[in-house]
Amino acid sequence: MSDIYTTIAIRAQEAASKPTSFFEPRFADIVSNLYSSLEEEVWFDDTDYDPAFDWAADADAVWHAIAEDADDLATLCPQGANDLAMHRMSRLIARAIRSTSLIELDQVLSRSAICLDEAKRLHSPEIHYLLADAHECLDRMACLAGAQIAEEDASMLPWSQSMAA
Repeated sequence: MSDIYTTIAIRAQEAASKPTSFFEPRFADIVSNLYSSLEEEVWFDDTDYDPAFDWAADADAVWHAIAEDADDLATLCPQGANDLAMHRMSRLIARAIRSTSLIELDQVLSRSAICLDEAKRLHSPEIHYLLADAHECLDRMACLAGAQIAEEDASMLPWSQSMAA
């Protein structure tokens, strides 16, 4: 009796045989949490709540948790080029959350733009779109920080000093 069955590799079998990256789902979670937190910052209004309750402490805890997740991901060893791009961007996310000035945040934003440009040229479209979402979140962070500083004291902004002269 002859063997009449032949096996052919199908896409699911090929995909199952490839090593999977644990960077991508964890980085996607970080970007999702970052995006959600930015939305909360923009739309949150605490005027209806008891003034004795400190909402700022809760917001700080959320930001701290996102920075810790990004740091945890940055401590892992990247397995490939895609992982390395997400590794770099997660370090930038943690640095942006912990930044204390607009100058530092601007430096992070310019570094993330470099990472995004490299991803566009060298990495898969899925990774590029994920890094683009992270860059957009960092850009929104810089815009929000600039708006908050502008409300407090416009003379602290670098571009306001050049316009006053």
